Amino acid sequence: MDIGRVNSIDFALKQVKCQGKPVKLTPKEYALLELLAHNKGKVLTKQVLLERVWDTAGAFVEENTLNVAISRLKKKIEPNPSQPAYIKNVFGLGYTFGEP
Repeated sequence: MDIGRVNSIDFALKQVKCQGKPVKLTPKEYALLELLAHNKGKVLTKQVLLERVWDTAGAFVEENTLNVAISRLKKKIEPNPSQPAYIKNVFGLGYTFGEP
């Protein structure tokens, strides 16, 4: 999936590239990015993200874990993490993924 001029996601190979260079993501970061990208343009609540990425085995994970993972992911894929172009916070709801 092409997600803009500088970034791409190859779901089959589980590879992410920024400016043509591979980006190393942790398994959780990749799972978050994949889930957000597959739901492009939709708002995914924090609860949904926590359940689908972390809570698959019924383990409780705090919301702060999600916030930290999103922050790290933004630093790796966003041209300017302080003004994200791809992963955007929807105040009080969750996150959405879109093109710049």
